[in-house]
Amino acid sequence: MPLVETVFDDGRKDYQNAHRPRKRIRTANHRPRPLLFIVNSEIHPYVASRPDLHRCQVPIRASDYGFLRHDSFVDCSKVVSDFDEGGIRDQILEDIRGIKGELSADTKHGIIQVVQSARTIVDSTKG
Repeated sequence: MPLVETVFDDGRKDYQNAHRPRKRIRTANHRPRPLLFIVNSEIHPYVASRPDLHRCQVPIRASDYGFLRHDSFVDCSKVVSDFDEGGIRDQILEDIRGIKGELSADTKHGIIQVVQSARTIVDSTKG
């Protein structure tokens, strides 16, 4: 099964079936579960036209990350909650070749700052 690579802030990686159209990225070691976000290569016009959503898009440049093909954006306007950590571990154990890289400390810090100020994420989720 082809996998799409996801990056954790503590260096662990996450994968999902490549048949899904978007990448996901875990950026916060959060209790009881880490926070998981979508990574897109473009900002949707709906998001771009709404300041509260647009300011939650954290840019990540392909030139900074060899595992990206395009400049992209971490959508920190909402947390994805429909993932199974056990399934992720199983996928990693199945094929470790999908591990591509890790976000820089500066990028992780930027994501955390945006999440903390995001009006679209409830405070109890932010920790």
